[in-house]
Amino acid sequence: MWRKSSVKIIPLLFVLTISLFPSSQVLGQQSAHDEPTLIKSVNIVDVERGRVRAEMDVLLADGRIQRIGHKLRQPKTARIVDGTKRFLVPGLWDMHVHLAGLSANPEWSRDTLLPLLVANGVTGVRDMGGDLEALQSWKERILRGELIGPQIVMTGPTLDGATEDSNTIPVKTADEARHAVDQLAAKHVDFIKVLSGLDRDSYFSAVAESKAQGLPIVGHVPALVGSAEASQAGQKSIEHILYGGISIACSGHEEELRAAMAKAMQSGSIRQVAKVEDAAIESFNEEKAQKLWATFRQNQTWIVPTLVSTFVSSHLDELAASNPDAKYLPKSVRDGWSPDRLKGYLQPDKLAWWKREFSEQTEMVRRMHKAGVSILAGTDSLDTHNVTGFALVTELELLVQSGFTPMEALQSATIRPAKFLGRSDAGSIAEGNVADLVLLSADPTTDIANVKKIQAVFVRGRYFNRSDLDQLLEALRARK
Repeated sequence: MWRKSSVKIIPLLFVLTISLFPSSQVLGQQSAHDEPTLIKSVNIVDVERGRVRAEMDVLLADGRIQRIGHKLRQPKTARIVDGTKRFLVPGLWDMHVHLAGLSANPEWSRDTLLPLLVANGVTGVRDMGGDLEALQSWKERILRGELIGPQIVMTGPTLDGATEDSNTIPVKTADEARHAVDQLAAKHVDFIKVLSGLDRDSYFSAVAESKAQGLPIVGHVPALVGSAEASQAGQKSIEHILYGGISIACSGHEEELRAAMAKAMQSGSIRQVAKVEDAAIESFNEEKAQKLWATFRQNQTWIVPTLVSTFVSSHLDELAASNPDAKYLPKSVRDGWSPDRLKGYLQPDKLAWWKREFSEQTEMVRRMHKAGVSILAGTDSLDTHNVTGFALVTELELLVQSGFTPMEALQSATIRPAKFLGRSDAGSIAEGNVADLVLLSADPTTDIANVKKIQAVFVRGRYFNRSDLDQLLEALRARK
C-alpha cells in the first residue's frame, strides 16, 4: 500500500472494552510464577545450530527454561504437556509492526492485536512507530501478567520532514533533529526511527545525536541519503526495499535518481515513485550491488524487507474482495478496507506496478541473502489488509520463496532478532532463556507453512493450549 512517509491512509475509530474477552486469569493456564511445566518427548528446533533434536524433555518454571534433556525427572507439581511427534520452536519475533499507529488505533488495538499476535505464535515485536504512552503502558502490563501479549520494544514517534501524523515529529533542521532525539531519549524509547522526508543535514544530525544518547537509529533511508551512506553512518537497520532506497543504491545512475525520488515522494504520487523505481531497476549495476552488500556486511547493517507489505499491495484487489484474516478485526476497520473505500488504490496500472515491484523486491532479497547480508523478518502490519500476526507467517513463506531454507526463515524471526536486540536470553531454546515457545504439530524445517500448525504457545512460561488460542480468536471474531 502506497503512503507518503507515515501519513495515515484510512482514519479508524472503534472502542473495544476488555469485557468482550475471556479473562486473562482463565486463559493461559500458568503465570510466570505458577507450578512448573514439563514438555515431554518433543522435537526441539535448534535455531542456533540449525538442527532438530529429537525426543527431548523441556522443563519450564518461573517464566524460564530450567532444564533440557532426555527423560527428565518429573517434578511432583509439574503440568505435563505431551510433545510426542510435535516440534518446539522459539517464540517468533515480528521486527516491524505498528500496534498503535498506521491503521491501528490504541482505543481498540490493545485488545485486538496483542491477542492476535499470541494466537499466531508471535511472542515478541519491535514496534516501529505509534503512540508511545500506550505502548509503554501495554509493555508494563504484559510484563506484570495483566495483559495477554508479546514482549515489546519500540521507537515511539518517528522523525520526518513535513508531516501531519500525530505519531511523527516534524524535523526540518539539524537543531530540530537533535532536539527530537533528545526528547525521545528522555522518554526511554529503544530506538530512533527516521523516515524518508528528512533532508541530509537533519538526518546526519539525528544519527550523531542518537549515537551520543546511546540509541540505535533505524528506519527508512531518506531519499537524499544513499543506502551505503546510511550504513556507513551507523544506521542499524534499514526498513523496506523501496523506502530503504536499495534499488537506487544499486543503480548506475544513483545520484540523479536520488534527487528524482525525493521529488516523487514529496509529490505523494505512486506513479511518480514507480517511474523512478523502475528506472533504478532498469539501470541495475552488479558491481555497485556487490559493493553495497559488502558495506552492509562490514557495518553489520540489518535489512528488514517486509516483503508481505508489497505482496499485499500487489494483491489488494483480491484481499479487498475477500480477506479471511480480517474477520478478527473491528468492523470499522473492515469497512475501511472495502473495495469502495480503496478505489484509488485498485486502479489497474497501480496494481500491475506493485506486482512488478514485488517480483523485483523478491529478487533483491534473494541477492542480499546469497551475499550474506543480515535479514530480519518484519511485516509493517497493521497496514491496510496486512493483518497482524497472520502476516508474519506470510513473510516467512515469502523469504523461503526468496531463497531461504525453512530453517533460515525461522532464524530470521527467532535467533536473529535476539542478536539484533542484544538479547542472550531469547530467540532460542536453551536453559536459562525466557520461556517464549511455540508447539507445532508438524516440522517447520521441512515446510515453513507448518508454523501455522500451532498446538500451544508459551508466553514467559504461561501456557495457552489450542483451546485457549481458539477462545481468543473466537472472542475477536464474535465482536459486533
